[in-house]
Amino acid sequence: MEHRVVAFAAASRACVTLLALATSAIVTPYDTSSHLQVGASPLAALSNWDGVYFTHIALHGYDFEHFHAFFPLYPLLVRWLARLLPLQPASAILASGWFVSNVSFVLSALFLYRLGRVVLQDEAVARRAAYLFCVAPSSIFMSAVYSESLMCLLSFSGLYFLARHAEAPKPRRAFRDLVYCSLLFGAASATRSNGILLSSMVPYCPSLFQRFGGEVSGNASMEDRSWCAEVMPNFSAMYMFIQSEYWNVGLFRYYELKQIPNFLLAAPIIVLSLHALQGKATSGLTIYGRLVVGYFLLYTVLGSVLFPSFYPWT
Repeated sequence: MEHRVVAFAAASRACVTLLALATSAIVTPYDTSSHLQVGASPLAALSNWDGVYFTHIALHGYDFEHFHAFFPLYPLLVRWLARLLPLQPASAILASGWFVSNVSFVLSALFLYRLGRVVLQDEAVARRAAYLFCVAPSSIFMSAVYSESLMCLLSFSGLYFLARHAEAPKPRRAFRDLVYCSLLFGAASATRSNGILLSSMVPYCPSLFQRFGGEVSGNASMEDRSWCAEVMPNFSAMYMFIQSEYWNVGLFRYYELKQIPNFLLAAPIIVLSLHALQGKATSGLTIYGRLVVGYFLLYTVLGSVLFPSFYPWT
């Protein structure tokens, strides 16, 4: 059954990508930030929103403070792969980013299926979970120049080896699976901030100061950013400061009157989820399952149409 999951995942990525590219060729972009950076490449439609930052980091590195909100593993992989492509730097970065994201997604679906088989001991449920993952409302982000697909791959594969470690018949295999799990969780924490939660203890060595030597005059005045003094007790101080300073991210800050339309968009899946919690997963939930699949497909199409043109929809 694994080949069916892989084929379905690959087909879903092809459909999302083709729909996004077709839309970008027809609809005038709401914002042209991505085109200013990488030119008129068709794949520029897949580097909108956070993709602008990932593309810039892959091309030029961390030029500005707020870029540090985006963790380095994904743009580094994109940059290394781009060097192998016989294209202009910007086009190579876009092609590489699309390739890394979509291959990671297909492998994510495969490892989610394997994880489901190990944990649930039910092949049918594991397969359906993988299929639903392929048509999730966030599908467009999984095919764009975003780190979501890589994060899913590292998370699902790490959890798979952790689950297999618990059932390993031999100590040597159990140790090997635990090593794989640790390496994958470590890589996940270098991909997105929430990857740190996958491990109970992740080594993180913040760099507090750098000596500039003769490059900085002795009488030059430098003012530290506010997060510098907080790094020692709080290793995530820089990340938390950037999220708050540049994107107003914080506890309950999202709950504003201007966000009411977004809550209305989320209302259907919230209602469906609450309905599912009222009963057991029996054949009586067939209608519920159809509603979920319909909602997923609707948002997959909606995201694939609006994301390439930079229209706000989430």
